[in-house]
Amino acid sequence: MSEKKNMKYTLAALIIIAVLLTSYLYISNSQTQPVQKLSCEKLGILEFPRDEGNHSMPEERWVIYLNLSSVDKNYYFMISWDISYMNGVKSYNVELMYSDITSKDIVLKHYKSLNGVNTSSNALNLSWDSSNGDIFSLIRENPQSMMKDAKYHLQIKTVEKDWSFSANLRIQYIRQPVLFGLDGSAYMGIFGTFYGYLGPSLSIGGQIDINGTRSSVTGRGMTQHIWGFTQSNRMEILYMQMKNVDLFISRFYEERGKDPVREYVYIIYPDNHTAFMTGNNRTIGASIGSWGINDLKGEKYTVRITDYFRNPKDGAGMLCYPDGWYVNSSYGRYKAIFYPMMPGSSPEQRSWEGFMVGEDKDGYGWGFAHIFRYYITHISIRNVNFSAQGSEVNVSANISSSLPLFHVWAEYNLSFPDGTWENGTYANMSWNGAYWVAEIPNLGAHKMTLRVIAEDEAYSMAYSEEKTYTLQ
Repeated sequence: MSEKKNMKYTLAALIIIAVLLTSYLYISNSQTQPVQKLSCEKLGILEFPRDEGNHSMPEERWVIYLNLSSVDKNYYFMISWDISYMNGVKSYNVELMYSDITSKDIVLKHYKSLNGVNTSSNALNLSWDSSNGDIFSLIRENPQSMMKDAKYHLQIKTVEKDWSFSANLRIQYIRQPVLFGLDGSAYMGIFGTFYGYLGPSLSIGGQIDINGTRSSVTGRGMTQHIWGFTQSNRMEILYMQMKNVDLFISRFYEERGKDPVREYVYIIYPDNHTAFMTGNNRTIGASIGSWGINDLKGEKYTVRITDYFRNPKDGAGMLCYPDGWYVNSSYGRYKAIFYPMMPGSSPEQRSWEGFMVGEDKDGYGWGFAHIFRYYITHISIRNVNFSAQGSEVNVSANISSSLPLFHVWAEYNLSFPDGTWENGTYANMSWNGAYWVAEIPNLGAHKMTLRVIAEDEAYSMAYSEEKTYTLQ
């Protein structure tokens, strides 16, 4: 009897719960539902998708780099969306660079004072247009998802007299973003602080149309989103996508400084990344992954410019930009070189932006460089000294240059007592810590004509005055 009573009470309770639940669902469905807050993914000090949107900062930039292939061509694009405040006025600008590597053609377009419609501060939603119908749109399609699953829609349409372009592309993250600094912020001293993240290894597919030729394309890409930085005219940014690694380098210079005062280097693998941050003559290194952060104290890295090219648009022939880079990390034993695809092609006067080619142990890669700092090539040769001692001639000179010297030598001709000459001979000069020096055998000559020649890494050359010396 007791078991039957318990069963009746249980059934009655279930019926009451069912009635209450049905009533709740009916009432809740008959009323307006509150808007649900977007779920946020916290990475460092950044929250996604909120920090994909815009911020109230002096400057903000979203940049996407595309390497796209159709059946018969390979295309490279760089598109940047910029918000800036000048004299209290907010402006929206877009820059678009395109290269069809098969035809060696580069197109660079600036779109200024756009209408910043639908610019969101909650998720990535850049829908900007111009009065003549240009459209530049980059929108996050699934703001509820985690960043490693984020999907975007890129839509561009622009028609001009000499060029037309449209794009309709779907973009998806392959891995988590990489935060600037260790937490999403990077302190730059006198340059201010910038915030942001990198989006390496994007997967891309869709259609593009260039001057009426429509193509289905697939490819890879990378992106960056930075805000809050200042004095970008003293900055170099390089972003490379190699076969198995992404590289990002940012360097900041004082107005007349030769060496960077702040430098950030990222070597990005599929599941982790290495970060080196240098400032005030101090370097912090870290290996960052799902396990957390490992200190890389004692590890070293090198970033070195190996070559320069002179800007063909500079009538004086003195402005130049890097033409080669070398990166080496002791941690992971990673090495790479990279250089511009078409170094003399930038239409800018005092900056260089362009597509890059790279190489490491796994093969070739591609990338893009923003070089907002120009270099000057200038060599001065002074105080050439000559002394003959026994069978040798000692030559020394003071040489200063704004760029590293590539080669220094003494060019000389020897006159012998029988009236014969040995012409066009040279001796390499080396740096002894105070002067450039060379030792030349006189071979029994009684006169020597001599001049010193120096060449820097931009292949600029300087010559001392040619003088004649008596040996005996």
